[in-house]
Amino acid sequence: VNTKENNRNLTALLYFVDKALGSQTDEGKLYSENITRILDKLLDGYDNRLRPGFGGAVTEVKTDIYVTSFGPVSDVEMVRLIINYIHQGFGNSSLFF
Repeated sequence: VNTKENNRNLTALLYFVDKALGSQTDEGKLYSENITRILDKLLDGYDNRLRPGFGGAVTEVKTDIYVTSFGPVSDVEMVRLIINYIHQGFGNSSLFF
């Protein structure tokens, strides 16, 4: 196989790799733009300073506290160690779609 043919094959390979990677980048960019557009439309007019349902019924917030460990307790030094997780959840009808 001669050098010209190798160069031609390499050039063709690089061309097709560039086209393939370029189309993936374009698809990824398009996907990213679609997600951004959806989120922008969903949050259009949303004011995060107001509680959900402002002006209507109160917002019910559910809270779970999971205590994973408790101790040691030192009454002399007034030290207590509690490790816990707090989970809060509420519905926000302005974000439903």
